[in-house]
Amino acid sequence: MRKTVFSFLALSLLISSYVFASEEVHMLLESERWRDRLAGIEEISETDFENKIEILTELLSDSKNEVRIAAVKAIIEIGGDESIPPLMLALEDERNFIRSTALAGILSSGLETATAISIALDDSESSIRLSAILAATELPNELAIAFMEKGLEDTNSAIRMASAKKIEELSYGSMEMNERCLTSLGKLVNDSDREIRLESIGALAAHRKDLSVKLLSSGLENSDDTTRLAVIAALGQIGIPSVVPSLKKGLEDKKTSIREETFETLQRINTPSSLKAIASAWNDPDKNIRKRLLVYLAVKGDNTVVPELGNMINDRDWNIREGVVYTLAAIGTPDAVDRILPALFDSDPKVKDAALASLKILKSPRSVETLGKMLLIDRGLRGEVAEVLATIGDRRALGYLIEVVNLERGEKREIIENAVKKLLADLHK
Repeated sequence: MRKTVFSFLALSLLISSYVFASEEVHMLLESERWRDRLAGIEEISETDFENKIEILTELLSDSKNEVRIAAVKAIIEIGGDESIPPLMLALEDERNFIRSTALAGILSSGLETATAISIALDDSESSIRLSAILAATELPNELAIAFMEKGLEDTNSAIRMASAKKIEELSYGSMEMNERCLTSLGKLVNDSDREIRLESIGALAAHRKDLSVKLLSSGLENSDDTTRLAVIAALGQIGIPSVVPSLKKGLEDKKTSIREETFETLQRINTPSSLKAIASAWNDPDKNIRKRLLVYLAVKGDNTVVPELGNMINDRDWNIREGVVYTLAAIGTPDAVDRILPALFDSDPKVKDAALASLKILKSPRSVETLGKMLLIDRGLRGEVAEVLATIGDRRALGYLIEVVNLERGEKREIIENAVKKLLADLHK
C-alpha cells in the first residue's frame, strides 16, 4: 500500500513538473524579449517536448534573425521526415544565412533533395545557388543534367563553371546523354567568362564528332584572341574532315598569330581538302605566312600544287615570286612551265632571270612563243633570251632570232648570231 502511494505521488510530481515546464516554455516563446524566445527554443531542444516541430515552425516567421536561425537549427537537429516541410519553408527566408542553413539541413537528410535544390537554384544569393549545384552533382545522371543545364544560365561564373565540369563528366555516358551534354557545352563557347569558354572548348575537343565541330566553330567569331586560338587547337585535335571548312575561316582571322596557328593545323591534317584550304593563304597580308605556304607547296612538290603556285606567281614580294619560279621549275611538268611564262615579264629583274634560267633547264617547246615575244619586247635581255631559245632547239625560234639580229650591234648581235648558228646546227643533226 505504501509503495502504491509512493508511485502515485512520483507520477503526480512528474506530471506537475512537465506541465510547469510546458507553461514556462510557452511563456518564454511568447515573450516580447527575443532573448527569452531564444531561451525557449533551447528548452524545447533539450527536453522531450510534444509538438516540437509545430512550435518551431511557428518561430520561422519570428521578426528576429537570431530566433529564426535557432529554430532552423533545432529543426535540423530533430531530423526525420517531419523536419523537411519547415526547412523547405525556411528556404524562402529573407536572410541568406538562414536559407543556406536550411538547405544544408535538407541536403544532409537526403530527403526531398531534388525539390530543395530546385528551390535553391532560384535563390537570390549566389553562394546558396552554388551549394545547390554542388549537391545536384551527386544526384542520378538524368536528374543531375537538368539541374546543370539550369546552372549554365546562372549569372555567377563559379556556378556556370561547376555546371560545365559536371556536364563534361556526364558527356561520356550514353549516346543520347553525350549529344545532350555536348549541346549544353556548346552554349559556353562564347560565355562571358574566358575560363569557362576554355573549359567548354577543351571538353568539346575530347569528342571527335561533327557536332563538336559545329559547336566549336561559333567561337571563331569571338573577340578574344585566346579563345579563337583555343578553338583552332580544338578543331585540330578533333582532326576529322568536317573541321576543314571551319579552319579555313581561321585563315581569314585579323590576327596574324591565329592565321599562323590555323596554317600549321591544316598542315598537320594533310588531306586534299586541307591542302586546298591552305592554298587560300596565297593572298595573306603577312609575308611570312605566304613564305610558309611556298615552302609547304615546294616540299609537296608535285603537279597537284601547280595551280596554287600559279596564284603566287603574282605575289607582291619579288623574292616570293622568284621562289615560285624555282619551285615550278623543280616540278617541271607542262602545267608548271605554263605558270612560269608570265614571270618573263615580271617587274623585277631577279624574277626574270629566274624564269629564263628555269626555262633554259627545262627546254620545253611550250615556252618558245612567249620567249619569242620577250625577244622582241625586252631589248635588255635579248642576248639571254636568244641563248635560251637556242638551247630549247625548236625550229619556231629561228624566225624570232632572225627578226632581231639586225636590230643589234656589237656583242649582243654576236650572241644572237651564235644562237642562230647553234639552232641551225642542232636542227640538221
